Formats: sequence, structure tokens, C-alpha cells
Amino acid sequence: MSNLIVESSKAMSWPKLKEALIAEAKRQEKPFGLIIRDVTGGNTDTSGYAYQAFKGQPRLVYKVDANTGAESLVRGVEIVGTPLCRSTRSSPPATSVACSTAIAARRADTFR
Repeated sequence: MSNLIVESSKAMSWPKLKEALIAEAKRQEKPFGLIIRDVTGGNTDTSGYAYQAFKGQPRLVYKVDANTGAESLVRGVEIVGTPLCRSTRSSPPATSVACSTAIAARRADTFR
């Protein structure tokens, strides 16, 4: 077990990061984006004989309206994907190491 801390020379403040999230949601013609503020854990299995995927368990997630920027609390979000897919499509980090953000996907009917 280990921890990975990622730092970037292109770090953004929270307001700028939220603006970037809204811009990306609009670019993709999505009605909202998600900000993940806390994660309790997850698991990854990358062995050669098993599935190559990970599952994350966010604890505090906000849905950000692409038109108004309004945030609303979302429950029951899970992050599921492949490690390579997620690592190549990451956003710049916030300026604080304690801050973490991501765009998470779940079944579309959850937010209708």
C-alpha cells in the first residue's frame, strides 16, 4: 500500500478550477460537472488475470450547474473506470494539496 501525491506547475485556485469545470461541461454540452471534495477510499485490481479497473468511493460530491454555477450536494456517487483512462484525462490540480477535484461519472438516470 502507498500514497501518491501529485503536484503540478499549472495549479489553479478553487474559483479558477470551478470556471474550468464549467467551461469543460459546456464544451462537452453537458448540463453539469461534478466536484469531489472528499473520498473515503476505493480499490484497484491491475493483476494480469483479473479485470483492469478501479472503483472509488467519494464521500462529498457537488453537482455544478453548467449555466448558473450553482452547487448542489449529490449522494450515492461511485467512480468506476480504468486506471489508464482516468490518468490521461485529469484536470489541473487545485493550489492546495489537501484539495482534490475530479469529474466523476455515474449512471445518467441518477441526475434526471
